[in-house]
Amino acid sequence: MRILSILVLSLLGMATVHANPGAEAVIKTQTELLLNRLQIEEAVHNDDASLESLVVETIGQHVDFSLFSRLVLGKYRKRLTPEEMARFERGLTGVVIKTYAASLAGVSDLKIGYLGMQKGKKEGRVTVLTSVKSAGNPTVRLDYRLYEKAGQWKVYDVVIEGVSMMMNYRTVLSEKIGSEGIEAVISSFDTAENVLAAS
Repeated sequence: MRILSILVLSLLGMATVHANPGAEAVIKTQTELLLNRLQIEEAVHNDDASLESLVVETIGQHVDFSLFSRLVLGKYRKRLTPEEMARFERGLTGVVIKTYAASLAGVSDLKIGYLGMQKGKKEGRVTVLTSVKSAGNPTVRLDYRLYEKAGQWKVYDVVIEGVSMMMNYRTVLSEKIGSEGIEAVISSFDTAENVLAAS
């Protein structure tokens, strides 16, 4: 799972584009920057707070967590009040950061392969195809879904070995919302660091 986490993090670290380079070029540049930083700042591997700070700094405004949250909610989105939606988004963002920051410790010797790009079904959306290999582990396929708006590319989903992170979270949380209600899900974000870790 550690390899998958760094892959997701490289997706999360994928930058907002200002000079409007191709989406694949953006992912390649930002992934290498992230991996180099993890390699140079060895001390962060032993400190949860430092890892979480690194994730926050890397993510910044580069991922559209608002869109990601709405997609995860699916049909339940329309049932939430604006206040509940804001709390859900904050909570989900926090869980994702904690979950993947915890998986970064000790990650090293990753080799990324860039396999091209596919156009999305909607205008201004693309999927960047990559593979990741680390010592002693099989190659993992990772595809990034991005959209462009006003000359900026942002990540809104990642697909690991054919499984959408967004859809996986939707399945887990939809079951919980259906059985326990949205308030229980939002509250769980505050009390359970890894509510999505098993998904």
